[in-house]
Amino acid sequence: MKTSTEPRARRVARLTPGASTLRLQATQWALANGRRLDYDALTVILSAKAEVPVPVCRWTEDDVWRLWWIDLSGWCTRRGVRTPDGLATTLLTLLAHLDATLGFSHGSDTLDDLEAAMESAGALWWDPSAHAG
Repeated sequence: MKTSTEPRARRVARLTPGASTLRLQATQWALANGRRLDYDALTVILSAKAEVPVPVCRWTEDDVWRLWWIDLSGWCTRRGVRTPDGLATTLLTLLAHLDATLGFSHGSDTLDDLEAAMESAGALWWDPSAHAG
């Protein structure tokens, strides 16, 4: 049996209090609403997002593109963490949670626009499980 020596994201991430609270709320919402969510993927998403100087609940199409193509892989590489499976599915769930709970910060784009940005960035192609909702 092969084992990995890479740490899991939740062991190396230092979430801000706001991001930590959002991780708990999104996880609870996903469970209550039958949505897919990978805890390590959510940790990477929120940790990478928290490094950008905007509120963690403010999401624009540009944020999605930057997160998908730069921030997620960079965060994992800098910490020696394997990029978790389910990033796209988990990001969709996080965005749906923010939309359903009116949790988007001022200046955010609509959920439809954010989902379209994910599709055009190739996130949904890269993570086929994201299509299962």
